[in-house]
Amino acid sequence: MMTITPEAAQALDALAASGPEIAQRSPQACVRLIRATGSDGQPGFQIGLAAAPAPTDVAIDAPSEVVVMAEPEVAAELQDKLLDARLDGESVAFVLS
Repeated sequence: MMTITPEAAQALDALAASGPEIAQRSPQACVRLIRATGSDGQPGFQIGLAAAPAPTDVAIDAPSEVVVMAEPEVAAELQDKLLDARLDGESVAFVLS
């Protein structure tokens, strides 16, 4: 299972708090990890808020207040990875290693 650092968990909680209208409208609100293409055209992953997980999403154990879900293929690919977060002023960069 993917490991989420305390710093990344705090960043995920901050992300969820930045979109309170989603959480207010849906008790199933979560943070989702999905496969996406980066601005450089390279394959990668995207982290974002969702009103609810997809029916096939897999729960990721995270030391955060927000529920973290991932597409099954993403969860499988990231199972031995570490998700960390780096703060740069007001922005956050998530880093996989």
